[in-house]
Amino acid sequence: MNDLPNVKGLAELKRSFDGIVAESKKRVLRKMGSGGGKYMRDAVRTATPVGKGPTRKKGTTRAPGTLKKSAFYFFARKDSNPGQAVFRVSYRQKTGYYAAWVDSGHRIVGKKGPKKTTIRARRAASNARVPAHPFFEQAVTGAAARTIEVMVEAGTAEMQKIVSEKT
Repeated sequence: MNDLPNVKGLAELKRSFDGIVAESKKRVLRKMGSGGGKYMRDAVRTATPVGKGPTRKKGTTRAPGTLKKSAFYFFARKDSNPGQAVFRVSYRQKTGYYAAWVDSGHRIVGKKGPKKTTIRARRAASNARVPAHPFFEQAVTGAAARTIEVMVEAGTAEMQKIVSEKT
């Protein structure tokens, strides 16, 4: 936490954080992470590009904005510990599986080739590329400072709630 920008209220929050019990710490951390995760998810959704028209694939039609709607945030239990709650922003696998392809571009591989051509051979022969439309990293970088402020506000509100419950 030493490399965080100087956000109003962060130092006071750190000092008051040291004086509370473990269960309350967990509650405050989760509330802070959840607030930051929601804000970051909304920033990523805002930056996600939307296609021009519906796409059809294997009998299903996807409306424009499907990728934008599939952004979500979640609590990463594996990466969290009693001193930190980690939340991640990602895209749903079923509807937003192609987010990385849009963000960084990809190769075009033809569906058909000469008879008995393997997918490996078609990939090797392909040199056409779909251009990248980078959005994810720009959204995260642009929203980072405000996300920290939102987290501090959420943590301060939760701390005040805990104090009022104990008195």
